[in-house]
Amino acid sequence: MNLQQFQTALQAKHPQAQAARTREVGGATVANGLTITFTPGGQMYHYQGGFHAIAQQLGLIEKWYILESGSVVDQATSEAEALHKMQLKRTLAQNLAFAWGGSVGEFTIRKVN
Repeated sequence: MNLQQFQTALQAKHPQAQAARTREVGGATVANGLTITFTPGGQMYHYQGGFHAIAQQLGLIEKWYILESGSVVDQATSEAEALHKMQLKRTLAQNLAFAWGGSVGEFTIRKVN
């Protein structure tokens, strides 16, 4: 995800919001800084990290977990992607179980935010 994609996701939920890269927060140099204002001239909120992680933290994009026997084995950003990844992992597990004589755990998906 790049800044323009982040801005599009942000404005879909908060139409007046603006995001800009930040190189300094409180006088300290930061990597991957992002400043967001939710209203024109409003308070600035500072975040640090990748655009995707910040978008998930703010609830701008969905986060889904793919679980095998209750343990997280992958992540997705939509239900359709999660279902697709779950099916691929189930098929791989079934093939490995057949080849090596093991068993296949139960696969499920869960929305996180």
